[in-house]
Amino acid sequence: FPKSFNKGRPRQERKQLLRRSLEPTSLFVKNPPVNRFDAFGLYGAFGAVCRCQALAKFGLGQSIAADDLADQALSDAKSFGLGGADGGPEDAIRHCAWACSMARDPRTPDFLTIGHFYEDCTGSSGASRSMDESNNLFGALISSSPGSCADVCHQAFLDGFLTILPVFTP
Repeated sequence: FPKSFNKGRPRQERKQLLRRSLEPTSLFVKNPPVNRFDAFGLYGAFGAVCRCQALAKFGLGQSIAADDLADQALSDAKSFGLGGADGGPEDAIRHCAWACSMARDPRTPDFLTIGHFYEDCTGSSGASRSMDESNNLFGALISSSPGSCADVCHQAFLDGFLTILPVFTP
């Protein structure tokens, strides 16, 4: 919006006008606009720039499905209360459950490519990337196992099959 848009308008009114003007766009990309810095609602698992790239590479359906499954995997991993959101048990279970869920979901046929893409977008490197890729692959491999992906991945962690960074080794 031009600078004149802000002139003389109360902050609340500007926010309402901005939301109303972007409503159709926000419905298209699923997320509601949060602020003027994220006017198109492109925040989420991939981040704004990566979300745009994901839309171009995988299409709207796969991108939204992958994002929804990532949110669910994060929630499920946190529910076990193991901690270690960055390189620890929670992170390992989250990657495993996300890959497993995407492998099971017909809306995400490019699930392994999406996992690699996510690692590229987040700038993951070294041991952290290796850990994430390993847990993504394990999640895809166990996707045919009975039970919820989160429960199967949690058990896999308890049995020592998931990779965590040495910092989190008990």
